[in-house]
Amino acid sequence: MTVRLGQIIPCKIRVVALGFVLSAIAWKAYRILTNYDDDKFVAVNVLGVQHMGMNFKIDEFYIDRGSYGSAGRERDAGAFQCCMRLPKEWHPGMTVDLRWEISDWSQADPQQIDAGDLSSVTNGGIYKAIVPIEKYTTPGDIYVHFFLDKKVRIVVSNVLPESKRHPIPFTDEPTNSDATVGKKVTKVFTPLEMAELRKKRDEDKRKFGDWR
Repeated sequence: MTVRLGQIIPCKIRVVALGFVLSAIAWKAYRILTNYDDDKFVAVNVLGVQHMGMNFKIDEFYIDRGSYGSAGRERDAGAFQCCMRLPKEWHPGMTVDLRWEISDWSQADPQQIDAGDLSSVTNGGIYKAIVPIEKYTTPGDIYVHFFLDKKVRIVVSNVLPESKRHPIPFTDEPTNSDATVGKKVTKVFTPLEMAELRKKRDEDKRKFGDWR
């Protein structure tokens, strides 16, 4: 049976997609109240890595409905985002619900961009996929690698993509044989999913207070 990572692990509170962000104090309190760290799991960061070239940018990506940042142009890695709970030991069937938005910069006008006008940047599509967490022997941060042709891979590592020791280093041509292909969708979240996120937001506010 396939086990979704988000089904067995309550990752960070799923309200970032609605524009709410936990403060550092609230996040620390949440970790204490929910026993976020225990013998079987470890809290890790998430980083998006873009292998698609200068013509594309990952505007935002979501793991199990939580927002985990963006990835810029030309083999760019975004900023680390906190946090997800990762099992200390990998097991078969670990997957996540991944969704991502792409912008196409192939026709971008540099002068307009410099003036703050992004109208020459076009929509590259919104995609979703159930993506496996590739096998790891040591827990580390989660890296989401984005490739051309709607392909993605998710790996766990303690070293950055600039290193040859990373499972998918910048210095090598990426291997897509293990990649998952995303399905194009019209919206990141359906109306029903948005309603569920709002309900979860309200439940979290009642449980933890209004930490906006």
